[in-house]
Amino acid sequence: MKAFAAVVAAAILACPVLGRAECVRLWKDIPDARRMSTMVFSGTVTEVKGDPDGVFVTFKVDRVWKGPQKRQFVLPLYVTLDTVNFVKGASYVVFADRHIASPSIPGSMRVPTESEPVFEVSACGPTKPLQEAQATVAQLGRATKP
Repeated sequence: MKAFAAVVAAAILACPVLGRAECVRLWKDIPDARRMSTMVFSGTVTEVKGDPDGVFVTFKVDRVWKGPQKRQFVLPLYVTLDTVNFVKGASYVVFADRHIASPSIPGSMRVPTESEPVFEVSACGPTKPLQEAQATVAQLGRATKP
C-alpha cells in the first residue's frame, strides 16, 4: 500500500496541472449573445480603478450595437474568477450583462444611485480584444457611433 501511495504522490508532483475548468457557452452564436447581453460595444480602456467590491473600467467608446450611446462610459464590474481582466490602453468588443444582484444591493460598488446597475463581463463570453474580434464584429453587423 505504501508503494501505491508513493506512486500516486510522484504522479501528482510530476503533473503540474491536474485539472482545468472549461467554459460553458450560454449562447449559440454572436447574434444570440448580442440578444442576451445588456450592452454590446467596442472601445478602448482609458482607466481601470479598483474598488473593494469590484472594478470600474472607463472606456472611450467607438461603436455601439446595444446599450447607451455614450462616447465615454464607466462600466462598474462585479469581479469573479471568470471576469475579463481589462487592460488600460487596450481595445475590446464588450458583451456586458447586468449583474443579477445589482438592483437589490443599494450602495453596491458605491454607484451614485440605487438605479445604476453593476455589470459582469465573463471571460467565458464573447468579449475579446478588438484585434482578435474581426469575425465577431462582422457577425454583429452595423453599429452606431456614439
